[in-house]
Amino acid sequence: MKHLLPLFILLQCSLSLLGQHSYSIAGNISGVENGAKVYLLKFLSDQIDSTIVEANRFSFQGEVKEPVEAAIVFSSLSNAVEREKRKIFWLENSEIRISGTSGNLPAAVVSGSASNIDYDFYFNEFYIKGKVTVDNYSDSLKTALTTRYIESHPDAYKSVMELYLYRQVIPIGKVKSFYSAFTDRVKAHSFGTLLLGFIEQYRQLKVGDNAPDFTMTSVSGKSVQLSSYRGKYVLLDFWGSWCSPCRGENIVLRKVYEKYKNRGFDILGVGLDTKTALEKAIQKDGVKWTTLVDESLYDSPVAHMYGVWAVPENFLIDPEGKIIAVELRETGGMVSQKLEEVLTK
Repeated sequence: MKHLLPLFILLQCSLSLLGQHSYSIAGNISGVENGAKVYLLKFLSDQIDSTIVEANRFSFQGEVKEPVEAAIVFSSLSNAVEREKRKIFWLENSEIRISGTSGNLPAAVVSGSASNIDYDFYFNEFYIKGKVTVDNYSDSLKTALTTRYIESHPDAYKSVMELYLYRQVIPIGKVKSFYSAFTDRVKAHSFGTLLLGFIEQYRQLKVGDNAPDFTMTSVSGKSVQLSSYRGKYVLLDFWGSWCSPCRGENIVLRKVYEKYKNRGFDILGVGLDTKTALEKAIQKDGVKWTTLVDESLYDSPVAHMYGVWAVPENFLIDPEGKIIAVELRETGGMVSQKLEEVLTK
C-alpha cells in the first residue's frame, strides 16, 4: 500500500460566519477529580485552551471562523490509561453541551451542534460497532468505512475533511465525484478549498506521454537533468525513507540495476525526504544509482509535475523520453519483466 505523508499544516480561512458568532461549551463529566485541568484542542491548530474542573463541570467560550474538529482532554485523572483518552467532536459557533463519565470519555454525548449529529454516525462505526479504536483497524477497512461515510453524508464537514486526508488512497475519479456531490457550505470549508486545489492540480501521466523534463540536485550535491538520461531506459522512482514499501523496492531493485545497468538501463530516484534521512536509507539499502532530493516532500514541483501524491510511484521512460510503463513493482517482478520485453526486441 502507498504511504502517506502525515499532514502538518495550519489551515487558515477567512470565511464569513453565519448565525451565531461564538461558541460556548458546558461540560459535565462525572468521575473527574476536583481541580483537574481540562484542555480544548483544535485539529491542525497550535491554539490550546484550558480551564479547571469544579464539581465535575467546566466551560469554554470562544469563536471559530468555521467548524473544526476538536477534542477535550483531562490532565490529572487518577488512571493513567484514562488520562490518554479524549472526546472528539465538532466545534462550531453554537451552544454545545458535553456529558458523560471519565471512565468512558470517548462515548460522552455532545448536543447543541448540528455537525455532531453527523459525527455520531462516524463515531458509532469506528468505536461502538467495532469495539476497538480506529488505530486498530486495518488501513483497507478504515478506508472503506470512511468512503461509505463520505458518500452518504455530502452535507457533513467531517466528509470534506476525511476526503482531503484520504485523497491519496481514494481513486481520483471518486474524489472528484464525492466533491461534486458536496453541498455549497461544505465546499466552502477550508478543507473544501484545499480539496479543489488538489483536484485542479492533479495530473495523471499515462503511457505514451512525453516525460516532463526537470533539473534537481542529487544527494551528493550534483545538478542532474532528466533529459541527460536520453538514450537509455530509465526508471524514475519516487520514494521516501519513511515509506516501508519504498524501502522494500530499493532492496529488490538492486538486483535489477546490477543485471541491466550495462544494457542501456538506469534508475533515477527522487527522494521526497530530507537529505540526511535519504543518505541513511541509501547506505542501509545499498542503493547505487543516483538519488535526487526534494525536502519540500509532497509540495515538490516535480512530484506535482508527474501527478505524484503518494509513494512508491515510478515511471519507466524509453530512450526517446516517452513513458512506456507506470507503477511497476519489482516486488512482483514487474520491472524485470518489462525490461526483458523491451531490451530483447
